[in-house]
Amino acid sequence: MSVLNGSYLARYAAMAISAANLANLRGTFVYDSPLQSGYSWIPDSRHRFRSLAYAGKALEIATDCRSTDISTLLAAHLMLTFVELELGSFEGLRYYISTVDGLVYNTHNQLLREKHGPEILCGLFDARSVQKFVAGPIGPPSGRELMMDQFWQTLEIRMPIKPDVAQSLGCEMAIILERLCLLTTMQHHLTIPSRMQYIVMKQLSDYLNTLYPMNRNEQISKHQLVSAYQECLGDMTGIRDQVLSLPTPPGVPLLSDVGSQSALVADLERLESTLVEGDEPLRFDSHRESMIAADYAWCRILCDESIILGITNPSGGPLSPISPNASHWMNVLVRIARGIDISECSTKNIYRRGICGMLLHSAIRCCRTETIDVLEDLLDRLISNGSAWEDCMFSNTPSVSTVRAVQRQLKQGRSILMVSSLDENVSPRTTIMSNRMVRTLILHGWEADGRTFDETLHLDDFATALGTRS
Repeated sequence: MSVLNGSYLARYAAMAISAANLANLRGTFVYDSPLQSGYSWIPDSRHRFRSLAYAGKALEIATDCRSTDISTLLAAHLMLTFVELELGSFEGLRYYISTVDGLVYNTHNQLLREKHGPEILCGLFDARSVQKFVAGPIGPPSGRELMMDQFWQTLEIRMPIKPDVAQSLGCEMAIILERLCLLTTMQHHLTIPSRMQYIVMKQLSDYLNTLYPMNRNEQISKHQLVSAYQECLGDMTGIRDQVLSLPTPPGVPLLSDVGSQSALVADLERLESTLVEGDEPLRFDSHRESMIAADYAWCRILCDESIILGITNPSGGPLSPISPNASHWMNVLVRIARGIDISECSTKNIYRRGICGMLLHSAIRCCRTETIDVLEDLLDRLISNGSAWEDCMFSNTPSVSTVRAVQRQLKQGRSILMVSSLDENVSPRTTIMSNRMVRTLILHGWEADGRTFDETLHLDDFATALGTRS
């Protein structure tokens, strides 16, 4: 980008992100100890130190921004948010998001008039949606965050270069669905204390304390859960309306006559047969176009009413048919995954939502074991290609054992509401990628007959999967 030419600020930011990326490309999983029985991701120390030094120099220059034009300043901040994704913490990422929000809010009119301003705004919009998804928290936004979200929605309409709105809405919907699953899980455990209740309480405490002030160690009430539950459903309705108003990306097939029962049966039969026997892969002119199409299919899946009903009221059991819309978009997502260039995923998805995460999330929500088969094949290809991560929240090798565990649960006819590996306390200062990979999963969900279940699974095949990478 020519806006960066001749800028020491941009040069140091670019060197910081390059070194951060190299640190993780050359990183490795290290066994902690027999007592902890876990693995930690360790970036290459030499490149990590270089990245942090370059980032520090860039921030030093940025503090005196009087001689720096706003386009260059924001481009540098955008690159530094990627450094934070590679090497930083959730707390640090939230700080960067807030800083960039303030800069854009104060200068957006000027940016829209500058030569490279619209291009930078588009990049900031796309990055912001994924970074908010990564940074959390899962609770509703604060007053300032809500104001900034609304500001960005309004600004997107004025942008001459259109961002990937489907990715943004998909990330928002995924967060709300996670919140809904946590609330449902907590409701199941109000009267039955369990290990799962403790884990869910840790994740919900800050969120519910914000909405409904509680004293320390006070139990969450049923009224608080119901109120938060209703707020979730209201948020989902708003996002669903936005998703349905989006134009379908070029090259993405549509489903006709979605309202008839015959269409439902035909589409479900087609989904089940094509996922097993293979369907023609969907290929696009570029990796970006492939991922835009995947984003669209993913958010259409998550916004489907049958998915929400499966979380809140599984009276039909997890094997009951998903809607024709959801099954169609699942099929589209799988076809995109089959046609995508794996080498591009390894290099271009690290700062966005990767397709592996979309497949796993969709398979869990739709209870589709066939989609897990496609995901396993994709992971095998990524690992064989030498890729340790597809995106900053999806580490390929440790995910193999998690994916297999999920597959076994779905084959039992179970519907999974909650999957957690949080055996340890996780604070906002926990690093995003360099966190410890534990070997135990805790699950909660519905049995095929509608009863709830809790299960603790030991991922004994993690070491085997880790060995295949080297």
